[in-house]
Amino acid sequence: MPQPRLVDLIRGEVNAWDPYGLLGPDAAPDDPEYDPEVRSIAKGLQRVQAARDMALLVSRVFTSSFGDPERFSVAACTPIASRLWTRVAARHPMRRPG
Repeated sequence: MPQPRLVDLIRGEVNAWDPYGLLGPDAAPDDPEYDPEVRSIAKGLQRVQAARDMALLVSRVFTSSFGDPERFSVAACTPIASRLWTRVAARHPMRRPG
């Protein structure tokens, strides 16, 4: 099971990204709107070794959830994945940004 702080970190980044604009400007960082996707990303982290892996994971999770492969292409997911990877790598020294 993913660590709660790690899930909170991922939730905060995904909520800030808010790819469908569901949360609005006043939404709390802990809003659960994207929690199924957040949990899937957290569970998939053991296979992530680089920022590109994170982009692939985010793309796969969101495409699976929303069925919108263009909106959630690897290229479209790279900015959020880079932010996530940088934050995850900072908290988990065995993972290095790259």
